[in-house]
Parts: sequence; structure tokens; C-alpha cells
Amino acid sequence: MVKSKKEGANLIFVLFVIALLILAFFIIKPYLTAIIAALILGFIFYPIYNRVNKLINNRTISALVVSALLVLIFFILVGVVADVLISESVSFFKNVGSKTFDNILNTIGGFFGDSIDLEFYLKDFIRTTAKFFVNVASGFVVSIPGRLLSFFVMIFTLFYVFKDGLTFVSKVKDALPLDEEHKQKIFENMKNITKALIFGYVLVGLAQGILGGLGFLIFGFKNPVLWGVVMAVLAMIPFTGTMVIWLPAGIVALLNQDYFSGIGIIIWGTLFVSSIDNFIRPKVIGNKAKIHPVVILLGLLGGLSLFGFIGIFVGPIVLSIILGLLNELKKHYF
Repeated sequence: MVKSKKEGANLIFVLFVIALLILAFFIIKPYLTAIIAALILGFIFYPIYNRVNKLINNRTISALVVSALLVLIFFILVGVVADVLISESVSFFKNVGSKTFDNILNTIGGFFGDSIDLEFYLKDFIRTTAKFFVNVASGFVVSIPGRLLSFFVMIFTLFYVFKDGLTFVSKVKDALPLDEEHKQKIFENMKNITKALIFGYVLVGLAQGILGGLGFLIFGFKNPVLWGVVMAVLAMIPFTGTMVIWLPAGIVALLNQDYFSGIGIIIWGTLFVSSIDNFIRPKVIGNKAKIHPVVILLGLLGGLSLFGFIGIFVGPIVLSIILGLLNELKKHYF
């Protein structure tokens, strides 16, 4: 009877803890994206925080300095890039109805004959895309107060990630019911996977976008910032890459008899933009954390659906870490 009462009390306690965890999740759910963003930024910029802390020798001040510096850089970049991006987006959609654009469509349509109304489909696609961006922009403006609050939560969390990050990781390690060797391997694997995804895909993708936009600027294409951003996003997605932007741009320029721009951007894209995939990415990732492209694609799309833009980073990281964790447990316990 005593044992039965004790088991009943334990069950009630477990259910109570589960209920509290569910409640805690719903409490932090509105700011979950901001918290995850802070953890990712903390991982990326922790080496900088370490260097600053060695100079100042005060964790609180060092965390405050690095967090404030990131806020300053963020607002400068967003202010400059957003202004140019909006201007170029408006310019692009204005050019859709121009005579030059119609001439390009007619030239391309000549290869398909009368069987396909290329102009109708392409203009319809561009109108739909323009409407989508207008809706996104409108929603963004309406949600600015909420986004500012989320930004504050992100920076506040980031400050403590810098200040107490190692202490928190140490406590999590101690709480795991595994021996020290296995714990070390699991955390090392998680670190390698996160590093591979952030530096091997995200930062390399950004580098490809910057080089692609620079190529557009050098060879006289319109809206280089807009297309640079598009290429940066596409470079992070497996099976696509930047070629789907710079190669058609080069072909269109050649069809317009602009041989300098057409040949130039194709050579630039081949030698400088796409080559990053083959040379820099393998060196950044190495052999420690090979991640299957399907995992990245599913994580990216699922993360984007669940968390919004930050899900581009979160989804693949979570899926890869889970697979790595299961693999490590399989090697040692099954």
C-alpha cells in the first residue's frame, strides 16, 4: 500500500512537471525565434567576445561591448541595404513594363514559336511575385512594434549567452546521464555540425551573393543589390545555387547583343561565384560534419515554415544535431 501511494505521488509529480514545461513553452513561444537567433549569434561571435574579454578581463562589460557593437552594425547594415534594396525592387518592377523588357521577351519567345505565350506567363509570374513582396512589406510595417520587442529580447538573451554561455553548457553536460567520454563526443559533434551549417552554408552563401552582386555591378546590370540578395538566398538552398540568376542574365545580355556584359557575367559567375562551392565550402566544413543535402533542404523548408526567416538557419541545425546525436548513441549503446 505504501509503495502504491509512493508510485502515485511520483506519477502526479511527473505530470505536474510536464504541465509546467508545456506552460513554460507557451510562455516563451512568442519569443522563441528571438531566443534561437540569440543562440546562433552567440555561437558565431563567441570568439570575438573571448578576445574582448581577454583585453578587458570582465565578462559583464565584455558581453555588453560586443552586444552593443552588434546592434550598431545591424542597424547600419539594415539601414543601408534596406534602402538600396527597396529602391532597386521598385526600379525592377517598373522595368517589367518597359519597351526593352518587351523586346527581350519577344527575342526569347522566338525560340519557342507561337505554341507558348512566354510573355503572358512571365509577366503573370512577375505580377504575382510583386504582389507577394508588397504583402510581405505591408505585414512587416504593421508588425514593427512586435519586432522591436523581439529584437530587444534577442539582444538581452545574447548578452547572457556571451556572459554565462559556458556555465550553462557545463550544467547541461553535467545533467546528461552519460559518461564523460560520450558527453564530450556528442557535444563535439553538435559543435561541428553547427559550425558546418553556419560557416559552410550560410556565410559561404552570403559570400556568393556579395560576389554575384559585385559582378552585376561591374558588368553594368541593373539592380545588383537586389540580385545579390536573391543569389545569397539561393546559394544556401541545395540543388539550386547562384547559376540560376547569373547564367540567364548573361544569356539575356547576349541576346540583346551586349557581348561585354553577357560574356563578362558568365565568366565571372563561373570563376568567382560558383567556384566558392567547390573550393571554400569543403575547406570550411572539412570531413568532421558531412551533412546530406536532403537534410539541409528539409530543415530549411520546415524551419522557414515554423520559425520564419530565422528558420533557414534553425531547421537544418536542429535536424542535423538530432541525426548526429542518434548516430552517436547508436555507436555506443546499440
